Formats: sequence, C-alpha cells, structure tokens
Amino acid sequence: GELRTLAAQLLQQKEELDERLKRREESCTALLSENHVLQSLQARLHSALERAGINMDELLQQDERKMRLAKVEKKLEDEMRELHAVISQQQKQIDALLTENATYRQQLQELTGPAREAAASAATVELEPAADVAVPPLAEQHVAAGEVAER
Repeated sequence: GELRTLAAQLLQQKEELDERLKRREESCTALLSENHVLQSLQARLHSALERAGINMDELLQQDERKMRLAKVEKKLEDEMRELHAVISQQQKQIDALLTENATYRQQLQELTGPAREAAASAATVELEPAADVAVPPLAEQHVAAGEVAER
C-alpha cells in the first residue's frame, strides 16, 4: 500500500517535470527563433548604417549621454520636489509663527491697554495747571522775557 502511494507520487512528479521540460523546450525554441530574427535585423541595421556613413559607436555614445542626462534631469526634478516640500513646510511654520505673534501682540495690547490709558490720563492731569497757580497772560510772559534779555 505504502509502496504504491510512493510510486504514484513519483509518477505524478515525473509527469509534472516532463510537462515543465516540454514548456521550457518550447520557450527555448521560441527564444532561438526570436534571437535569429534579431541577429538578422542587427546585421541589416549595421549594413544600412555603413551605407549611410553613420558610426555606430558614436551613435551609441550619444544614446548613453542622453540616458545619463535623462537620469540627471530626473534626479534634479526629484530634488526640486524635495526642496518645494521643504519650502512649503517652512512657509507653514512661518505662517504659524506669524499667527502666534499676532495673538501675542493682541494679548499684550489687551494687557497693557488699560495701563496705557491710566498713564495717559495721569500725564494729562499733570499737564493741566493747578487752579491756585497764577499764569500770566501770554503778552506779559513775552514782556518779562524781553526785560530779562535787556538786563
């Protein structure tokens, strides 16, 4: 019983491996056919380039330069995106700080507003002359000043 089970499993594995081998052989045959077509195209391309006087090595070097430039451009674009993200983040921080600053100014004005008004009214009171002090008319002040200047 056990021997038959093992033999059946081995037979099943052999069939699976045979099927995989068959698919690989078909794949290899297709690749060989495709390779032959590509080699034929390559030979035709080289002969056409020679007839046109185009140097294949030069053409390949130009392609390599273009590919390197494309990589550099992509890297620069990525760096620009990163810089824009950083700038955007910094602008958000600046905006938040400006909002916070405005809030602090408003709070400061609210706190110092009554004190300023009290100081201003106290200054106004000090500037008003006392009722018991006699203030000479303006003309008399000039005359007194002139007398002092003459003496």
